[in-house]
Amino acid sequence: MNILTILDEYTEALVEDISVELWCKENYSRAQKVYQGIDPRDEPTEDDVPATNIILLSKKTGDSLLTYDYGLAIMCTIYDETKTTATTGDTILTKYTGVRNIEEYRKLVETCIVNVDTGANGNVTGLRIDELDIDYEMIEFFPYFKADMVFGFVNDRYQGDDTFA
Repeated sequence: MNILTILDEYTEALVEDISVELWCKENYSRAQKVYQGIDPRDEPTEDDVPATNIILLSKKTGDSLLTYDYGLAIMCTIYDETKTTATTGDTILTKYTGVRNIEEYRKLVETCIVNVDTGANGNVTGLRIDELDIDYEMIEFFPYFKADMVFGFVNDRYQGDDTFA
C-alpha cells in the first residue's frame, strides 16, 4: 500500500462528506476548507475555518515486521466567540459554544474517516485503524478551537509483498 494513496483516499472522503458539509453550513454558514498539509507561517483567519488539515506523520515497515504501519494527523479548527450565560441564584454559568462545537465537528470528521471503505471495493483495501489519539486546544489560540487526531493505521503484509512499498 502506498502512503500517498491513503492520504488521497482520506482527503477525498473529507471533501465529499455531506454530514460535515451540512454541519459546517448550519453552524458557521460556510462549507469547511480541507487542506492536505499545513503552513504554520500562514495561520488561518476567521474566514478560513471551519478547516480540516490532513498530513502524513509516519510510516513504519521492514522485513522483520508483519504489518505496514502508517500515521496520519487530522486537525480540525473552528473560530467561535459565541457564549451563553445563565444565572441560577447567585451563580453565573458561562458556556463558550466553541467547546461543544469543536467536539461535534471533530466527531463528524472522525466518523467520515472511520467509514472509508477499506474492504474489497476500496482503494485502501485491508487498512484498519489501530489507534486514535485526540488532543484539544481551547485556550492558547482562543477564539480558535482546535482538535487534533492522530490515526494509527495498520495493513497486513503478505509473502511476496514489497517490504518498502
